[in-house]
Amino acid sequence: MPLWPRQQYIKEGLKKGIPQDKLERWLDSAHRVQAKGLPALLSLSHLAEEVGIPYRVLREVTSRSRKSPYRTFHIAKRRGGRRTITVPEDYLRRTQRWLCRNVLSHLDVHPASAAYRTGNTVKSVALKHCESQWLIKIDIESFFESISERQVFRVFSSAGYSPLVAFELARICTALPVPNSSRYHHRRWKNDSDPAEHGKLPYSHQLVGHLPQGAPSSPKLSNLVMLDADRLLAQVAESAGCRYSRYADDLIISTKDKSFSRDDAVQLLRKCRAILSRFGFRTNTTKVSISPPGARKLVLGLLVDSDRPRLNQAFRARIETHLYGARKFGPQEHAAARGFSSVLGLRRHIEGLLAYANHIDSSYAESLFVINSQINWPL
Repeated sequence: MPLWPRQQYIKEGLKKGIPQDKLERWLDSAHRVQAKGLPALLSLSHLAEEVGIPYRVLREVTSRSRKSPYRTFHIAKRRGGRRTITVPEDYLRRTQRWLCRNVLSHLDVHPASAAYRTGNTVKSVALKHCESQWLIKIDIESFFESISERQVFRVFSSAGYSPLVAFELARICTALPVPNSSRYHHRRWKNDSDPAEHGKLPYSHQLVGHLPQGAPSSPKLSNLVMLDADRLLAQVAESAGCRYSRYADDLIISTKDKSFSRDDAVQLLRKCRAILSRFGFRTNTTKVSISPPGARKLVLGLLVDSDRPRLNQAFRARIETHLYGARKFGPQEHAAARGFSSVLGLRRHIEGLLAYANHIDSSYAESLFVINSQINWPL
């Protein structure tokens, strides 16, 4: 990204009556981020102009004085429970997408971080852990919601933006939890816990926001926030002769070393949990597992006990049940029996399963495509 020309910038600024020392500071700030291939953002009004959003609206978002710009709803988790989805209003979504496209996409994440990155797939992650003797899996509890506004601030600050701009960008990309949330009993979720970090800022709200699951900027920000944690986790795994991957909130560690023991696995697990705790994360104890030699090993739903990832039996049974049922009884009858609202919904569901099966195991998927072609789908 070309740097703003110094002499011309200062000359034009002086014509507008802006003091030269202020122009010099702005220019230094702009060059600092432009040298990294990022767009210069000198103020909130500058961002508003770039995105095409009224400054007043963004100001209300950053000061938390505006009615919550998010719509929250819940969806069922595959393994039980509910997941909270927080979707921003259109103007905020546009701003977050602009930041994601122009800033966040140009920042480096750790190589072990696989989710939300072009070229990385569930299959590529599973392939890394094929033929492992031992497999350790760790799940981070409430991953997005555990990432604080303070951590997001550090991402933008480390990219070179001024403290005020970094703070405002962090506010734009985070949301406040529901009132009386238990997290506010902890100092790390209050803005006054470390007043020296942000310096003196023109904002008085004392509650720290979190990364909302449903905002377009959240996936990339989560990877960037995890950069240092990923580095430490990869180091402790490597020191134990293991490989480390992280796919969003799923941490996978494996080794082909036959001399590795359960004691080694427990020690490594303890170290990983300590690292996560240092960065403000808690592990979901119900989803922590250690799989020894001879045990079935699943990585992101794929079997990795051979030289290539394979579809698990539950997935095969699901897609085969739909295909055989739709062919034998007809798509209308099968859709009604399985609770689909329409035949089109069933067809799209099956096509999605077929595409995934073909991506993982094309030879297995061949016969499934033949069955699908024999179903009397309505035009």
